[in-house]
Amino acid sequence: MAQRTRVGSRHVLFAAVALACSGFAAADEKDAFNVVVGLTATHEDNLFRGAALPANAHKSDNVYGANVGLRFDKEYSLQRFQLEATASKYRFDNNSFLNFSGVNYRGAWLWRVTPRISGVLSASRSETLVPYSDQRNVSTAKSTQINENRQFTFDGELAAAWHVIGGVGQSRSRNEQPFQAVGNYVTTGGEIGGKYVTAAGNSIALVQRESDGEYEGRSLLFNGAMLDTGFDQSETEARVMWQVSGHSSLDGRIGYLKREHDNFGQRNFSGTVGRLDYLWTPTGKLRFNFTAGRNLYSFQETEHSYYVADTFAIAPSWLLSDKTTLRAKLEHVERDFRGAIPGAVGPLRSDRTQSVQFGADWKVTRTGIIQGTLSHERRSSNLGGLGYSANVIGISGQLMF
Repeated sequence: MAQRTRVGSRHVLFAAVALACSGFAAADEKDAFNVVVGLTATHEDNLFRGAALPANAHKSDNVYGANVGLRFDKEYSLQRFQLEATASKYRFDNNSFLNFSGVNYRGAWLWRVTPRISGVLSASRSETLVPYSDQRNVSTAKSTQINENRQFTFDGELAAAWHVIGGVGQSRSRNEQPFQAVGNYVTTGGEIGGKYVTAAGNSIALVQRESDGEYEGRSLLFNGAMLDTGFDQSETEARVMWQVSGHSSLDGRIGYLKREHDNFGQRNFSGTVGRLDYLWTPTGKLRFNFTAGRNLYSFQETEHSYYVADTFAIAPSWLLSDKTTLRAKLEHVERDFRGAIPGAVGPLRSDRTQSVQFGADWKVTRTGIIQGTLSHERRSSNLGGLGYSANVIGISGQLMF
C-alpha cells in the first residue's frame, strides 16, 4: 500500500506539470473567485536535523505534497472581502509516521466607513510540522503546530495627515505533542498609537501594545522546572516606511519588549527588538532585499528562559525574462540563550546558523507556475549534539483556474 501511494504521488506531480505546460488554465487574475491546485516533491538528506532517531526512523526522506484551495477577492462599494482556504496532504517515503493532512485559511474584511476611517477584521489558521531543529525528541508520533489568529484593526485620519491607529486581537498556538520549552498558549491584547503620513505616502508611527498570555494545560513547577501558567507582555514600537528614492525603499521598526510571568520572576525578560528591510532595485529586472533584525523569544528549559535572535540576510532576484525569475538568499542567524533559573549548571547555549538558497520561478502559462529550490543549512553550537548540516532540493507546481 505504501509503495502504491508513493508511485501515485509521483504520477500526480508529473501530470500537474504537464497540465501547466499545456496552457489549459483559463483563469483571469481579475476573477473574484479562483481554484488553485498545487503539488510538491522534496528531498531532504537530514530531515531530523541531527537529532537521535528511534529504530524505525530514517535520516533522509522524499516528501510529496498535494493541495487544493479556493481564493475569493471582491470589492463591494467601499468594502473588500478576501478569503483563501487550502487543504493539504503530505506523504513521506521512509518516515510514514510523519504523514499528515491540514487545513489552512485566511479570511479578511477590509472595511471602510468613509475614505478617512478604515480597518481590517481578519481570521487565519495554519498547520505545519514542528521543525526538528528545536524539537529534538523524535518519536513515532508526529508533532504538528496549529496557529490561529483573530484580529480587528482601525485607522482613522484626523487632520493634516495625522492618523490614530489601533486594534485588538487573539492568538493561539498549540502542538499536537508536548513541547514544554514553547508550550501551548493563547494571548489576548490590543494596541493604540498614532501615525503621520506624508503626501508621498511615507509614514512614521508610534504604537503601544499590551497583551495577556495563558499557557494551556500547564501546571506550576512542572517537573520542578519553574514552568509558569501565564504572563503579561508589553511592547513600545516606532515604525517607519519610506520611499528613499525611485530605486530604493526601507521598512523599519524598533521597540522595547518586556515579558513578566505570573509566578516566577526568574523567567522574566526584556530588551530591544527591531527589524530593518531595505529594498534596492538598480534596474527594472534586478532587485536586492537587505534585512537585519533582533527579536526575543520565550524558550523555557532548566538552563534558559528565552533567547535573543539576531538575523542578517540578503536576497537578490533577477528577472531573466517575462516568464523566468532567478532568486537567491543568504542568511546568518545568531541565537544566544539567556535567563537560567537558580540551580542550573553548565554554560548557556549559543547557536550560529548559516543558510544559502537558490531558486527559479518559471511562469509556464498566465496562471501556471513551476518553482525549483536548492538550499543548504548548517548550524554550530557550543553545546554538543545541537549542530547539524542539511541539504534540501525541491520542485513544485501551481495552477489557478
